Amino acid sequence: MNVLLAAQQQEVTAWPQRLLLTAVFVAITALAIWGMWRSWQKRAAVQLPVATAPADFAAEAQMGGRYLGTAPASDWMQRVAANGMGAPGNAIANIADPGVLLTREGEPDLFISAAQITGVQIGRGVAGQVAEKDGIVLWLWQAGDTALQSGFRPDTPEEVATLFQVSQRFVGQEST
Repeated sequence: MNVLLAAQQQEVTAWPQRLLLTAVFVAITALAIWGMWRSWQKRAAVQLPVATAPADFAAEAQMGGRYLGTAPASDWMQRVAANGMGAPGNAIANIADPGVLLTREGEPDLFISAAQITGVQIGRGVAGQVAEKDGIVLWLWQAGDTALQSGFRPDTPEEVATLFQVSQRFVGQEST
C-alpha cells in the first residue's frame, strides 16, 4: 500500500501564485542588472580634463609593473571609470620632467602632468585593489576640480622606493 502512495504525485494547486512569484523574482533581478549597467555607463561617460603626453616625451626613469587604477582621493575603494582609467593591467611607468606617463597594455596611456600632481605616497591599496604593505606608489593629482589618486605597483620592492623618490620632484610644482 505504501508503494502505491509513493508512486502517486502530489497535484500542484497553486500555479498562479508560483508563476507570480517567479515573475516578480525575474523582474527584480532584471531591474538590479539594468541599474548596475546604467550606473557603470554614467560613470564611464564622465569626462575629466586629462592632459596628453607631449610628443617629445623622453623617459628619464622607466620601470615595469601593474597599474592598479585611479580612485577619488577621498575614497580609495571607488574606481574612476572615466577616460579609460578604470581598467587595471600591466604597465610601464615613465617619469620625465613633463610628468608621469603610464603606458598600459591593451588600454590607452595615462599621462599625469607635473603641474597636476599634488603629492606622492607609498600605500597599500587603490581602486579596491590591495597589495602588500608599502607596495604601491600613489600619485595624488587634480583633474580640473576633481582630486584623484592613481596607483602603480612596481615589479620589485626596491623599485617602489626608487619610483617614489623619482616622483617626489613633482610635489609642489606650480603650473606654468
